[in-house]
Amino acid sequence: MGRYGLRIFHNMIPRKYPCKPIIKDGNNKTDPFWQNPIFEARFDNLTSWKNKRNGAIAEKVGWVTFNNF
Repeated sequence: MGRYGLRIFHNMIPRKYPCKPIIKDGNNKTDPFWQNPIFEARFDNLTSWKNKRNGAIAEKVGWVTFNNF
């Protein structure tokens, strides 16, 4: 591997529709971002081996989970 096994560079905030804009609707009090909601991004069974720096690194992430890491 190079420096990192998994590198999330800059921002990763997973949305249901990644190419649509994020619009805040002040009328909907339960979820103001209901038109393009956040959802969970999962990384399962990530094996990172002999990295020069880190196995996984991220700068700014939303709802991201790692399982069996």
